[in-house]
Amino acid sequence: MQVAVFHPGTQHSWQTAYALQQLERLEWYATSIFYKPDSLPYLLERLPGPLGRRLGHEFSRFRHQGLDPQQVRTAGLAEWLERIVSRLGMRGAARRCSSRAHNSRATTTTRAAAAVGSNRFMAFKSEATT
Repeated sequence: MQVAVFHPGTQHSWQTAYALQQLERLEWYATSIFYKPDSLPYLLERLPGPLGRRLGHEFSRFRHQGLDPQQVRTAGLAEWLERIVSRLGMRGAARRCSSRAHNSRATTTTRAAAAVGSNRFMAFKSEATT
C-alpha cells in the first residue's frame, strides 16, 4: 500500500513523508513550500552579499534532507507571495494572500489525490491531529 501525505502550512509532516519514503510506501508528499536548490526562487540564495545570505537563511527553513524532491508536490506562487508580504509586515495583504494560498493548496492537493487510484490510502496531517 502506498500513502500520500499532505499538510497545509508549517508542521513536521515531512518527517512522516520521509519515514514512508524509507519504507518505500510514499506515493507523494504535498506541502506548501519545499526547497529545491536548482530552481527558482532558491537560485536567488546564490546572490552575493547580505541579500544572498538572508535568502539562504530563509530558504533553509524548507530544507528536508533525504526527502526525494521527485515525490514532492508544491502549491506554487501563492505560497511565496504570502510569505513575502508577511515578511514585509503587511498583515492585511498577508491575510488576503493566505486565503489565495489556501485555495492553491486545496487545488494542488485535490489534483494530486485524484491522480492516486482508489486502491490508495491517503493520510492527512492537520493542526488538529498534531
